[in-house]
Amino acid sequence: MKPVARLASLCLLALPVWAVGASLANSDAQDDDLAALHEQRTQEVLRDMAASGSAATAAPPRPLTPTSTEPARPGAGLDHRSFRIREVTPSTKPLTFKETQAGPGGLPLGKSGAIYLPEDWLVGDGQPWHYRSAPRAGVAPVAVRSPRVEEAKVIEQAQALMGRVESRAMVLIADGAIVEAISTGGIQFNTRLLSASMGKTVAALAAGKAVCAGHLKMDQRVDSLLPGLVGKDLGAATLRDVLMMASGTTEPSQGDYVGTLPQEVRHYLEGPGNLEQLLETPRQSTAQRGVFSKLKPGERFSYKSRDPHVVAMMIERAVGMPATRWVDEQLLRAFNAEHPVILGTDRSGYFHGAAGVVRMTLIDWIRFAIYVDQQRRGDTCFGRFIRDMGTTQIRAPGLMNSIGGYGYLTWTDNTLAPNSFWAAGYGGQRIAWSTDPNNQRVFVLFSNSADRHVDQIYPVARAWLALGGK
Repeated sequence: MKPVARLASLCLLALPVWAVGASLANSDAQDDDLAALHEQRTQEVLRDMAASGSAATAAPPRPLTPTSTEPARPGAGLDHRSFRIREVTPSTKPLTFKETQAGPGGLPLGKSGAIYLPEDWLVGDGQPWHYRSAPRAGVAPVAVRSPRVEEAKVIEQAQALMGRVESRAMVLIADGAIVEAISTGGIQFNTRLLSASMGKTVAALAAGKAVCAGHLKMDQRVDSLLPGLVGKDLGAATLRDVLMMASGTTEPSQGDYVGTLPQEVRHYLEGPGNLEQLLETPRQSTAQRGVFSKLKPGERFSYKSRDPHVVAMMIERAVGMPATRWVDEQLLRAFNAEHPVILGTDRSGYFHGAAGVVRMTLIDWIRFAIYVDQQRRGDTCFGRFIRDMGTTQIRAPGLMNSIGGYGYLTWTDNTLAPNSFWAAGYGGQRIAWSTDPNNQRVFVLFSNSADRHVDQIYPVARAWLALGGK
């Protein structure tokens, strides 16, 4: 298996209904102000575009196949509700799970043994017991603006790329507005899409909210909140350690699911056990042996689902409510998720999805991406946390092609797309933000099997982000 094949824990997990009557203080007040500014900015963009007459009518029908001579479109519609996603012919028909092969640890592989996220996983609805947020009425649409002359060339490259690789949707965002959205057929703004390991970045942001609300500290030990880990190696790690994927515990093997054996998944994450019990087992809580001694927390990066699971458990104990509800109240409401969001859990309600099971509609992933971009530039606790999250905290060589650094459950130091940080998931799920505080461009991609084409994908992302520095 290629190293990148260990990029996600994709078990389709479960969640029963929680009945916890806990209440908690609001997160950093300045964060709430920025969320309000996000709405204000959206309305300003729409008014400006309407005043300039750049998009007075709905988008005209769009060609089904990319053409190299297609000019930049004149107006694309005031917002996403009147915008038609560009359709291109897919390179191949997406495979379902039954049509894939079982790879090491049960991860699905496509033709020729390629890393593959099956179509029914990518657009599925999870299990009936998963946590589901409530839909929200009256949410403002996302602004759309026409591409500028210098953007047309990158859009042409993006169209051609989508016709070559096994990707399903790409969105190019600038200044809080959609500039282009491309699909290989059937993906609409209300299509729900699986995060894969981009869910880890969601978990990191939820931890940042808890830190900024005063519930957690970065140097807080795991065993201060999880008494079942007192006296065990995992308990000595801190929140910062597990956010860096550096708990020091046992390495994943070729036969497990990025740190979890199939039988552990069946018993603890899908059956009568639960995530808390799993983390207390010796296989999960024991330190990895180095050459001369045990690894210490924070000493070495090791990609596995265990560490984001611990992050979710620490959030839950610190804030006094299920981590799923915390994500709902502190993140989903902050960026105004319009459609129900599905967060995967075990049958006891613990947020196993922190390692890779977050399902949002495409438009809500776009809202999420814009929200993170706006928040990272703010002079708030949460803004500073996001900047740290997108800065290399530990070296992570060899696992992700062209990427050599890791922040907080987020990838950094991409040599093919410098000055950016990435949420990344198995099969090619990607969101990229610039590290430049003045650059307001974002790149979004959802795929079945694009991980093997990053040498083509990252240059397009780089070209798009680079326009924000001009």
